[in-house]
Amino acid sequence: MTPERYAEESHDGWRARLGVVVPSPNTVLEPLYNKHLPDRVSVHFARMFIDGVGPEFLKEMDRTSGMLAVRDVNSCGADVLLYACTASSVVQPPGYDDDLIRRITDLTGKPATTVTASLLVALAAYHASKVVIVSPYAEDVEQAERRFFESNGVQVLESRGMGIVEPRGLAGPGGDVIARTVREVWDARADAVVLGCANFRSHEVIDDLEAELGVPVLTSTQAPLWHSLRLAGIEDRVEGLGMLLRDF
Repeated sequence: MTPERYAEESHDGWRARLGVVVPSPNTVLEPLYNKHLPDRVSVHFARMFIDGVGPEFLKEMDRTSGMLAVRDVNSCGADVLLYACTASSVVQPPGYDDDLIRRITDLTGKPATTVTASLLVALAAYHASKVVIVSPYAEDVEQAERRFFESNGVQVLESRGMGIVEPRGLAGPGGDVIARTVREVWDARADAVVLGCANFRSHEVIDDLEAELGVPVLTSTQAPLWHSLRLAGIEDRVEGLGMLLRDF
């Protein structure tokens, strides 16, 4: 942070600016992050066009819009870049996330993360190796998500998608539906619950499910915010999004 950039320390973002790229139908992250940001941290968004949720739609979004959106949001002077799409990472070949993070850092000169990278870091923080997963996805993406975590050394005890195939519909299920689905697949051997998809209203159930199940609930909405803040050097504890943002 240079004196020239932060000459006026009363404006939003003088401590850190987070740059986030999301698929164009995402309606969850922007209001959520603006509600929970620590004082004097700002978040800025760019969108990647997509009009489907299957693997080919996701891969096309990455090819045509991904790095352009990174470039655009970085122009605000972001300190950290977050590529906020769970599904686009899990449908790609092994190693894709590492390569994507490298390309973002090469382009911007800034630290970067993805949703799935953030979830893996959060699972490691809790030494969690056995999970149950709930997402809004149709079977093809849900199974790709399961394979992604298993290929990264995480045992998936149970996994369930809700079968949603319309992009805006991913944000449709409310907290009551999400919590009920988690209870239906819950396995007491699990070290954590993972709620996949960054356009999923998973934040509505984190605190209640953690109190009920006694394990961390790690989501594609909350874990990337946590990881991005920590990469930016912001160590503030945040209430209302579960134990992750309080513990680490």
